[in-house]
Amino acid sequence: MPHTGNFLVIVIPVTAVAAAVAAYYVFPRKKSRRENSAKEDVKRESVNGALKELDAYEEAQRLLPGNFFLQPSPGSKGQDKVKAAASEDGWLVRAFGKNGAQALVASASSILEVAMSPLDWLSDPAPTSAAAHEEKERERVASSMESRRLAEARQNAHRSLYYATIKDEAARLKALKKKKKRMWSDPDFERGDAAIFVNSQKKQGQLKDALAAFALNWLPPQRLCSKGGRAGGVGKEGSKWLWAEEASDPWPQPASPTADEALAQVTWYAATAVAAAVQHTPYMSDQLIDTSYEQQGIYGVSLTGNDGGWMMVYVDAYLPCYRLPSTPSTSHHRMLFGEGEAQVKEIWTAIVEKAVAKGEGSYEAIQGTAGVSVVLERVLGCSSTSIAVAAVQGQPPAKADALFKSIRARVSDASTLVLACSRPSSSSSALDLSLKGVPPAQCFTVIGTEEQGAVRLLKLRRPTGPVTWVGDWSRDSDLWNTREGVAIGSRHEESWNANTFFMSLQDFIATFACVEVCACRLSSSDLRRRALLLSLFNHAPHLLKPGLTSRLLAISAKIKADRVAAELLAEEEKKQKKGKHKLRATR
Repeated sequence: MPHTGNFLVIVIPVTAVAAAVAAYYVFPRKKSRRENSAKEDVKRESVNGALKELDAYEEAQRLLPGNFFLQPSPGSKGQDKVKAAASEDGWLVRAFGKNGAQALVASASSILEVAMSPLDWLSDPAPTSAAAHEEKERERVASSMESRRLAEARQNAHRSLYYATIKDEAARLKALKKKKKRMWSDPDFERGDAAIFVNSQKKQGQLKDALAAFALNWLPPQRLCSKGGRAGGVGKEGSKWLWAEEASDPWPQPASPTADEALAQVTWYAATAVAAAVQHTPYMSDQLIDTSYEQQGIYGVSLTGNDGGWMMVYVDAYLPCYRLPSTPSTSHHRMLFGEGEAQVKEIWTAIVEKAVAKGEGSYEAIQGTAGVSVVLERVLGCSSTSIAVAAVQGQPPAKADALFKSIRARVSDASTLVLACSRPSSSSSALDLSLKGVPPAQCFTVIGTEEQGAVRLLKLRRPTGPVTWVGDWSRDSDLWNTREGVAIGSRHEESWNANTFFMSLQDFIATFACVEVCACRLSSSDLRRRALLLSLFNHAPHLLKPGLTSRLLAISAKIKADRVAAELLAEEEKKQKKGKHKLRATR
């Protein structure tokens, strides 16, 4: 019976391993699946409720497979024990050798998978897939993403000549008596001309001459922001100064011809590029700014260092502002950079802009469209290329055709950020742009292109708030009633919001100076996370910014509250029905 002996030598170990896998892995998993099966519908209702609530259900339902956020499901303790047994020091390796142990585990798992699949189907008609771990895994992924970037940046903080660690600075300020309490002032990026101009020693300069008529001042957020509150105050309600839950104020109107002439040398590309970059990769919203020491007026911004890793750049909360000498001292200051607005509601883009300016040496170093590529490289960690748009104006139609095709090819790649930079205030068409509702010297995200017959349109989004484009193909334009307009409009019925607008190719060439293209390195999981968040906040893209986690938790809390209210209402209806039946029975 030599063959029988060989057969038993193979079967007995395989059976033993199969029993071990079943005892330690399959049956505990079955139990876990039964316990979680009742929760699966509730979790899916939670996701569906959020999507319905934000009018993005149909779009996001297409983007939500069962294991949307998930890596493979975490193994049970039994699975870990089986893997340990097959490791180099495990008993299976000692008994059968490394290759033999791996083969036994693989064959035993296959046998059990075939044997258990009918039982799975019979005992659990709707077996819980990886979605059973959806909520926990989503929180784990979010926390790991946040900790990875911020932790690396904290370990690689920008070195100071004046203090050892930022923790020491925060402790020093915290120890001061109440009467001497004050916000931190960054000694490495002192408030003054050196922080604004590339060469502060020069007596003359284009930007320096332009700003000579202004009364420049550096103000903390409590004097700059329109909302009240004490300095700092990070807590359950979120940041006091960094972000607001509503859109930003409309872009600033120059106070006088004198101001208009001076502001022609100032651009707001950098701050709007920061907002566009975060909206392009919204899952990094809460990884960008470290608010651990906000109560002392210290903000840390995680940026890409020269070595390609994340680096923490700490800045104070004082921002450069201006007011014309002829205006009353009680009038509001306007931000010199940022978006140049008065009555500021949030400062997070200005804080990131200041951190980038500190890394480059001055604000002037990141002015103009050239500063956009610097911002994108520091915030997203990838370089950008520029496409000249203004140069196409007045050229043969073939040049415009090539521009449209180039932009369309890049927009079709979801991982690529395409920014259009509107012409600066110094351009001859700036006044015409202002009258048509497009603020000069800002970045707009190109989020789509449309071609219908001879009509070629670009779909744009203002990152920081609403825009009122009043040219051709504006929201109220009669061109939407044409055959081409109806066909294009039917494809975008669910994606209109106050931040987005369409513009013809001809108007686009006349309005924008250049296009910055940033090809980000996004993994497939990053793209899926991005797609879901964009669909969730489709009608409020300006909310894709720091504080996103608290917004998602608020949505979740509201859904849970609505569900509890619905359950109580259903229970009350059942009681009323039972009461009616009893009343009929007594009659």
